[in-house]
Parts: sequence; structure tokens; C-alpha cells
Amino acid sequence: MSRRLSADAARRIAVAAQGLAAPRPASVDVRHFRKVMRTVKVVQLDSVNVAARTHYMPFYARLGPYDRDKLDRWAANSGELFEYWCHCAAWAPIGDYPLFDFRRDEMQGNWAKSVDEEHPGYIDAVYEEVAANGPMTISDLDDPGG
Repeated sequence: MSRRLSADAARRIAVAAQGLAAPRPASVDVRHFRKVMRTVKVVQLDSVNVAARTHYMPFYARLGPYDRDKLDRWAANSGELFEYWCHCAAWAPIGDYPLFDFRRDEMQGNWAKSVDEEHPGYIDAVYEEVAANGPMTISDLDDPGG
């Protein structure tokens, strides 16, 4: 049996599913950032800054004004997100990391081969630094080539 939705009902469902219908909190903390990430799953990172950097916009749309430094600290230090090239640079919840295995497996051979040809020893140096220091962001790494 098929059911029909009015265009208005379909819009309300779509808006609610994206987390845009809920009331904004009076104050924002990391629980709210987590909820946004659980809802949207992937937040594009882009340095284009017309009104604000693009990764701040999904949070603002759902939470209203918030401390961007608090979001940046949570994203960088909580271990709850990872940065990955989905179809663009993006944050995604760490629990979704295995969902991207197919892409990493697909790219690993070609990427590693080309980097190793252009910069011999670079990949090994990065692996050694991560092994010695534990989890790191790209900006924490020394430049193995120089």
C-alpha cells in the first residue's frame, strides 16, 4: 500500500531529519557538537571565508551562536572525529572510520607508490613519527623531507 505525503509534510520531515527543526539551545557545549555530527555525519572543511569558514555553518544553522574555538578544540582534541577526504576534506565521526576502508584500500597503492617515487623515505618517516608519538594531526608532523 502506498501512502502520500503533502509537499509541506515532506518538507517538514526533511528539515527535521537534518536537525534544523529543533529549538536552539540556550548555551552550547560539546554535547551539542556531538549531536550535530550524529545528525549530519560529514562536515565539509573548506578555507573559503565569505561569511565564515564553511565547517562552522552547519553548527550555526542547528545551534545558533556558539564558541567556534570550543568547536575547534573539541574537533582537534577529543578523538571523536577524524579528518578525511570523502569527496572533499571533511570531518566525520570516528565510529564511521571503517565505512571509508574501501576508499583507503583503493587509493593506498596508487598514492603510496607516487609519493614514494617522488619523495623516497617520506612515508616511512611519517609512520615512524606516529609510532613514536601516538595519534597526531598533520600539522603536528615534522616535515620528513626537510
